Amino acid sequence: MKNLSIRFLLSLGASLGVLGVLAVLGYSAAALAADPPVATLMQVQGQVEFSKDGTTWKPVARNKFLFAGDMIRTGIDGSGKLISPSSGQGQTLGANSTVRAAQQGIEVVAGTLSKPEPVDGDLVAGLSNRFADAQKYTTVRRAAKKAGEISLSTASKVVLSATYPDLVWSNVGPQYGYKLTIDGKTMAVAAGKDDPIRYRLADLAPGKHSFRVVAVEGDKIVSESAKDSELRWLSKEEDAAINAGLARIKAAAPGDDFAIASYLDEKGLTVAAMDSYAKYFAANPDDNDMRPLLIKAYHDLKLKELKSAEAETYNKLINAK
Repeated sequence: MKNLSIRFLLSLGASLGVLGVLAVLGYSAAALAADPPVATLMQVQGQVEFSKDGTTWKPVARNKFLFAGDMIRTGIDGSGKLISPSSGQGQTLGANSTVRAAQQGIEVVAGTLSKPEPVDGDLVAGLSNRFADAQKYTTVRRAAKKAGEISLSTASKVVLSATYPDLVWSNVGPQYGYKLTIDGKTMAVAAGKDDPIRYRLADLAPGKHSFRVVAVEGDKIVSESAKDSELRWLSKEEDAAINAGLARIKAAAPGDDFAIASYLDEKGLTVAAMDSYAKYFAANPDDNDMRPLLIKAYHDLKLKELKSAEAETYNKLINAK
């Protein structure tokens, strides 16, 4: 593809358009990175509806991310809070009101929207930057494997705590067991069918530790991570602070697994964030716009098969629009 001439690309673009050229080059519509959400709709009550074109409206019963062009309207008993990821401020949407999300913020079409006021920063902390970064992981790339090749890799860095003690790595096959070594101490991990393999750690000393995982068949090592990885165990005080913040998130956004996942992600607890993202998208499979954040979590944890499968789902839904 590198030898395609400029003239050919120009002629191709004229006939197929930008998306057609991307398809020829091996990219999907997802290669056009989406802009971050303009606002997050939270604390939905009563009759609230959403539209992308101002014509077709669908009811909203949970929190929702709004991108430029999206519209929200409320009925006689409807209300909600719109939070800006960029400013960290919130506005209350009144009954019988309609607003439109624009690049510069929320525009009032009809009704009332309160003046911006500060909200708990943990609700939207770092969301815009993480969303923009996650876009680059949505391209599906499946590296060719040699017959019988077994490839094991682990996250280069991971943060865990007494509340979130699970260490994960990719399952290279249900017939293989594993040996996990932390600071020179080795533990046997049984084979399993689930991906990822999950091991719950006992309480470690706060601070940094090194770990390595090898896949074994009997006593024979069949694959191992290329080098030691870093595990940081949070102190009791750090863990308690995160739990306090999580309690505030749950109070502000009851039952919202995405808000929980986003908070944990921002705090560096990628495994716990992955679990909450996965739970959210399992319950809301059509809410595809923010799926790149789950894909990035899989990428950061070196869960290659899960990442590829989720990227395929994302692209399929994007291209079906």
